[in-house]
Amino acid sequence: MALVATAAGCHREAPRGGAAPEAVVAAPAAADDPAVADLGFDPRLPIDAARLPRPVGEPPLEVAVRYILVTHSGCERAVSQRSAAAAAKRAAILAQQARQRGADFVALARRFSEAPVAARGAVEVFRDGEAEAPFTARALALGEGQVGDPVQTKYGYYVIERVPLEEYSTAHVLVTYAGAKLAPPALQRTREEARAQAEKVARLAATPEANFALLASRFSDSPSNVRGGVIAPLRPGRLLEGFEPYLAAVRGLAEGQVSGVVETPYGFHVIKRLPLRKALVRHILLGCKECDAQPRTPRLKREAYALALQLLRRLREPGADFAALARELSDDPSAEHGGELPPFARGEMEPRFEQYAFGLRVGQIADLVETRFGYHLIQRLR
Repeated sequence: MALVATAAGCHREAPRGGAAPEAVVAAPAAADDPAVADLGFDPRLPIDAARLPRPVGEPPLEVAVRYILVTHSGCERAVSQRSAAAAAKRAAILAQQARQRGADFVALARRFSEAPVAARGAVEVFRDGEAEAPFTARALALGEGQVGDPVQTKYGYYVIERVPLEEYSTAHVLVTYAGAKLAPPALQRTREEARAQAEKVARLAATPEANFALLASRFSDSPSNVRGGVIAPLRPGRLLEGFEPYLAAVRGLAEGQVSGVVETPYGFHVIKRLPLRKALVRHILLGCKECDAQPRTPRLKREAYALALQLLRRLREPGADFAALARELSDDPSAEHGGELPPFARGEMEPRFEQYAFGLRVGQIADLVETRFGYHLIQRLR
């Protein structure tokens, strides 16, 4: 299993799915226990009931979490020589502290977590299959604001807090000018002309009859104009360089609301905040010699089309195993996961692929979808 350490330090691994988390059964130690004496735990402080784990129903597609890592001498990449039993006690006390009324999880993580420095108190986003199975199972089972019981992994004991996922879906019209970042070299428009054009777009977008997607297709200089201005969701810490004013403007918008003119190094933007919706799908991609995706075995476009039609008929038969056929035949890297893709929002995939994926009911298989990569067979999972 290939492990990749993220910049923030929680180790993600390739296999998807996983077993239920292994619970850590460790009674809170006495405050004068050497394993926890430095934590300053005061058992008299009340517990905040909102931080206790409770069932959340259907797990979300992905979660944002902070965590505290407690290592011991027997785990991988340990930074402590304490015993596993001492680490379990320490993690149990830290979980109790994190649930107390007024507790500051970030402060606890920065002071006591043994994860790499960048991960101490930082927010990370996980989906099923991206980290050790016990870690993601515990994280996905928490509601926002809840702190889970410690969970044991090969890296030590994790205390996990789920936090709100700050993420925004938007569409925009970009009016750029000569000298702006990524502006076409031949562009002659001045900064003043660009601002005036953007202000015109903002006035049009503010009218009750405005169709923002049409405005984007007509006026925007962004490549997103072909999809009505929709771009990939924004997250703090995952922004284009210089996009901070864009994010600041979006934070002040309600869903469906349109901004005034916002300037970034790329030009002038008029932004519409959209509802954030994500799809979970699996697909089979059949590439061809004329496509951007090259097939495992050489085939022409007409051969890929014929094979795709044949597969579509098979997939719509009772008992068809989509995942097995994806593993066997798909030319996409997702084949090893049965064709399943990470959850995505509008603005992240090829426009035609998105159009079909979001138009499906759960369990439904789309008609053939052609993109520059080849032919796709898509099934909506969630």
